[in-house]
Amino acid sequence: LDISQTKASGYFFIFLGMFLLSFSLKSFYRFYLTKNKESLDLNDVLTLVKVGGNVNLADYLKYDSALAIYQALRFVRKNKFILTHASLLLFFVKHKRSNFIFSRLLINKKDFQKTLEALVFNQTNNKSYQDEINRDKMDAIILEALKISKKRNNRYITFGSVFASLTKDKQVEDIFFQYGAKKEDVDNVSLWEENYYKEFFLKEPLIETIKRVPGFADDWAYGYTPILNRFQKKILPKNPEYTHIHEIGRESEVKKIEEILSSSGKNNIILVGDEGVGILNVILSFKKKVARGFVLGDLKRKRVVALDMNKIISTAKDFNTMLHLLDKIFHECATAGNIILVIEDLHNYLSSKNTKTDFLDITPILAKYLSLNSFQLIATTDYYHFHSVVENNPSVLVSLQKLEIKEPNEEQTLIILEDLVPFMEGRHKVFISYYAVYETVYSAGNFIQDLPFPENAITLLSEVISYVIARRNYGKIILQDHVIEVISKKTGVPLGKISGKEKVKLLNLESLLHKRIIGQDLAISEMSEALRRARSGIAKRDKPIGTFLFLGPTGVGKTETAKALAEIYFGSEKRMIRLDMGEYKDKDSIYRLIGSIDKNVEAYFANKVRENPFSLILLDEFEKAHPDIEDLMLRILDEGIMTDVFQKKVSFKNSIIIATSNAGAEFIREYILSGQNIELLHDKLIEFLLKENIFKPEFLNRFDAVVVFKPLTKEEIMSVARLMLTNFAENLFKEKGIKVKSISDDLIEKIAELGYNPAFGAREMRRIIQERIENKIARAIIEGRYKYGSVIELDSSFI
Repeated sequence: LDISQTKASGYFFIFLGMFLLSFSLKSFYRFYLTKNKESLDLNDVLTLVKVGGNVNLADYLKYDSALAIYQALRFVRKNKFILTHASLLLFFVKHKRSNFIFSRLLINKKDFQKTLEALVFNQTNNKSYQDEINRDKMDAIILEALKISKKRNNRYITFGSVFASLTKDKQVEDIFFQYGAKKEDVDNVSLWEENYYKEFFLKEPLIETIKRVPGFADDWAYGYTPILNRFQKKILPKNPEYTHIHEIGRESEVKKIEEILSSSGKNNIILVGDEGVGILNVILSFKKKVARGFVLGDLKRKRVVALDMNKIISTAKDFNTMLHLLDKIFHECATAGNIILVIEDLHNYLSSKNTKTDFLDITPILAKYLSLNSFQLIATTDYYHFHSVVENNPSVLVSLQKLEIKEPNEEQTLIILEDLVPFMEGRHKVFISYYAVYETVYSAGNFIQDLPFPENAITLLSEVISYVIARRNYGKIILQDHVIEVISKKTGVPLGKISGKEKVKLLNLESLLHKRIIGQDLAISEMSEALRRARSGIAKRDKPIGTFLFLGPTGVGKTETAKALAEIYFGSEKRMIRLDMGEYKDKDSIYRLIGSIDKNVEAYFANKVRENPFSLILLDEFEKAHPDIEDLMLRILDEGIMTDVFQKKVSFKNSIIIATSNAGAEFIREYILSGQNIELLHDKLIEFLLKENIFKPEFLNRFDAVVVFKPLTKEEIMSVARLMLTNFAENLFKEKGIKVKSISDDLIEKIAELGYNPAFGAREMRRIIQERIENKIARAIIEGRYKYGSVIELDSSFI
């Protein structure tokens, strides 16, 4: 052997041994520091600067946060800075973990650091440096971090909570705002970083891992399940983007499942929730928790197994064979001692009064096993089928404990989506900014109503990623504007910057409406201002864009105003959902709005709004509606939300709601004929409606404006006549190619005279135009006197 090679090999192994030894010592030292539930006395770490008089706060510090504070204080003392939020934050900004925060907020970290340094130097120059650390300020910062941690359901102060506490200073907030980030954004992203670090970088102590390693041949203590193994299946989330399952945002539901299954008595569960809220993901999270051993003692070593009912049905030749096969599977589960069975959509296999066939009714065999303590089941269903099917099977229901899996709120959905983002980025090779994630959650909640959270948000973000990838000039960074583009194209809702035709339309809305509506300046002005406020985004959108009650006699333009607004603002009269409230007089008619399980009635109104969230809702002749419907409208007008009988929410936050009423028409007629002051009509009419108990005060107060449409004057009637004749002339040329050269003033005056009625408006005038003019022209066309290309004049000879 070559001696030099032998020497080199020896040196290599000596070097390797020293490296492994140093690594082991370092790991042991870290383990020593993080013992006792990873808490750390601040005095042990901050001896150099002698901080930590408040032992209670110190007990809440974890190793990473305590070490970061210690290093930050050393940094402040070394540079002789005054101890402030900004000077401590400067170290945290330099820390590598802050890279995640600044990149997600799309802030150039170097530029931000320079701005922050300028603030710190300015603070230091204005005050004399003291070597002694201000303990009160330090304790206040740590206490604020503790409050943030508690809000985030963390027992200990973390790096992210300290970072967030340091940004609470007004001067620091101003710097972040200068770079486009509000304090809420910084809070949210620091929490995101905390969860990300915990998931991908924080290692579990070795001793805890060893504790959960199963013993040799542990499974031998339980029975074999060969038939179950043949018919088991993977629990797959229905949304394909759920490639990664984590219990973030669903901890409480997973904990309740654990408590129910570990209790004595009724220890079978039926999870009830709408498709898309993440029921299967809750089960997957629970299964993951069981597999890792993070459960109560009785649940350790158990297996969560999903049953493939479709495979069983396709395998069985007939109903009796299927029941016999299920009996064997359930028997294996009961005797094995460690099986928690999962059956999805249990309602498909139970009979009820709404079920047409009993072929799939497994009630007899299932009820027998549900009563056994050794048999445990997790079943799923939705609200509709729970009430219509499961509740009608008392033999099954009696052994099932109901647990509702409700739709997560926006805050929870944001956390769920953030948890999935790294996996979506890895799959599609893109970078998703925080603002894109936030906008996705906001837009999904406001504009996608046919799906609940979190599925609507996940689906929308997937569409945005595909949209950006398809447009190569957009790059690979998903921005807030990209989400706005997609949702605007998807729903037709104008979003983002106001420009072009939309800008002109909003600024000239009154004049555009007056092209179709004569008079009624107050109504048109109120609506136009409400639309401009909503579109500019200056007000919080926690209710409909605008809500108006139009009062007045028939024929004064109430319905026509609503139609004109739908066409001009929403783009078409087809974007108007119109309900004739005369058809909702009966108590049971409310079911057509919210649905009924017992009567098998769909929620017509709710579904219509879900399909067209950006629309005008016209409630014609509202005074005829049943009082229960008026009560229902109170919440819609106040909160912009309605919940149907199937527990699905409907948002009206992108709708304009206009209710019209002829109530008080006779009062208006008498008021006008008696010659009283027309300017006082509004207040007098409201007094009359309240006195007669036609509308409740709380109902009237919910509207943005109660607008009284005054009877038209004779001059306004003439303007309406001219408008009607002009529209007729335009339609005649468009449809038949017959051009109206002119419309004489004497014809307009004559029609106005014949159609004028101060109490009933212009509705009579439309009949006169049909009888005196349209009928004559129609006869002339049939006789051949008017042909394509003919030119005619409309004058008093037609009358």
